[in-house]
Amino acid sequence: MKKYEFFVINLIMKKMLIFIVLIITSCGVILDPLRILGEWKLDEVEFYVYNEVLDSIKTYTGIDDNSPDTKHPIIGAFFCGGKAAYTIEFEKASPKNRLIIIGDDDDASTDDIIVDLDDGVWSIDTFENSLTIKIDGDNINSNFWEKGFTIKNYWPMANYDSLELYIEAKDVYKNKDTFTIDLSDDTIEVHSMKGIFKRGT
Repeated sequence: MKKYEFFVINLIMKKMLIFIVLIITSCGVILDPLRILGEWKLDEVEFYVYNEVLDSIKTYTGIDDNSPDTKHPIIGAFFCGGKAAYTIEFEKASPKNRLIIIGDDDDASTDDIIVDLDDGVWSIDTFENSLTIKIDGDNINSNFWEKGFTIKNYWPMANYDSLELYIEAKDVYKNKDTFTIDLSDDTIEVHSMKGIFKRGT
């Protein structure tokens, strides 16, 4: 092989490697079980409404309040509630890693435990770079977080201080493809929603 050909092949390989690295890093960070441990506070929520006729998606941004307005649901609707703050805490345990979800009001004397350690399980697949959350429930409660479901999110961390959980209604309900979310004067039928969490301080 001539030196020129070797140089060209070497240059192409380097460019391909850079391209692959850029693709991977643009998706987010590689999941590390130790990095996900601890408390994560719900910071933002996006609600997605699908229009079949136009084949388009309208995004509603949640507001950090106890009551919705005419254009914005509350971020607490992600957890089917109206508390002032929500947190997920990931804990390492054996034989399965556990999680707890808590709703909290600033003026409340006690926290509202939405999912307790007995019902919440999480796992990471490092090959897929995915986070799976499984909630065991009673199949009776109207709040799907207490009813139970399983979701898997790929590349859920943009960085090690931000966690995104994406939920589709079809992941939760067998015979329903939307969540009914309240506005102040109406309701919207949401096909999916994304909660953005920031690491607790």
